[in-house]
Amino acid sequence: MKRQLALFALAFVIVTAPIAAQTTTTIDAGHSLTSDAAKQSYQSDGVVSTTPAQADVNITIAESHDDVGLDGIYADGLDTYLRIDYDEDIARTLRFYVPAEYFSPRTKRGLEPVDGGPNTDLTPVRGGNMTAVTVEVGGPD
Repeated sequence: MKRQLALFALAFVIVTAPIAAQTTTTIDAGHSLTSDAAKQSYQSDGVVSTTPAQADVNITIAESHDDVGLDGIYADGLDTYLRIDYDEDIARTLRFYVPAEYFSPRTKRGLEPVDGGPNTDLTPVRGGNMTAVTVEVGGPD
């Protein structure tokens, strides 16, 4: 099984191999980051994660680069970090929604990851209350 990592600093980071995704998995708001408990945890701890049932993926949002495994100097006070750990051999496009409590919804096409890999698109949805994050991941080598 091939493990891939997508990591963004919003100014962002992603690590994964470029691939041609064949299916789209729409997680949308079907994950625990949309819960009030997760939002409160993020406000108090500065980091929160979820593992949606729709794919073998872990999504982490953090205020500190250390919490997403980045080495070096980053503007932690200015950036929010998004890490996507994908652990399947299936090439697909993942789309999930991130509530505005984590970072302000914005439109960004072709967001380049800090550590290489495929670009990611951000699109405000649900009246600007969430950001749709769309990224191509996975597949056999």
